Amino acid sequence: MSSFDYKAFYYDQNPMHIERAQKVADSIKLSCNIDKNHVIADFGCGTGLLGLQFAPLVRQVDMIDNSPKMLQVLDDKIKKLDLKNVNTVFLDLDSCSNLPLSKYDIIMTLMTFHHIKDIKKAIFQLSQMLKKDGKLVICDLDEEDGSYHSDGNTIHNGINQEILKNYAIYSKLNFITSKIPYIIKKEIDGNNKSYPVFMHIYGK
Repeated sequence: MSSFDYKAFYYDQNPMHIERAQKVADSIKLSCNIDKNHVIADFGCGTGLLGLQFAPLVRQVDMIDNSPKMLQVLDDKIKKLDLKNVNTVFLDLDSCSNLPLSKYDIIMTLMTFHHIKDIKKAIFQLSQMLKKDGKLVICDLDEEDGSYHSDGNTIHNGINQEILKNYAIYSKLNFITSKIPYIIKKEIDGNNKSYPVFMHIYGK
């Protein structure tokens, strides 16, 4: 069982996770023109805290993750809420050979990229999944000193925003805007630390 499969069973018990997803969702709604006919995706959706907030606003939401247990928890939520326009999709970019090309008006992702080894490749793959004029919304941990994941359960210590922009340019995406929709507060070794979560919006 992966660490994310294990976390699935108690992930929603952390109030910060819920608050963060709410603040980020609010920011996305203000920054993107959400349309009732849109088909959108939440990539690295986990238990669905972000993507489910868009279900009443769009035609379809695909919740994409590579953790079966996260998707299992999410499936239970979808059934309880009786959401007919929300689907769970198991997808591992490292092994996938049949991406859903040109399917989505918006792909959003929260706190996922700093767990991905090849960020440049992931952005390219996600760009291929966007419709013409689609938007990629990347929300992630700003580059930090490694103290956020003190257990070492990550690949990158946050994301360097300038490098991220360069990767997006390589994938022929246009940078639209950025902001800081949320700041995580944690106590590390008795000291209060702040970890900004940034949002980048790119257009195809």
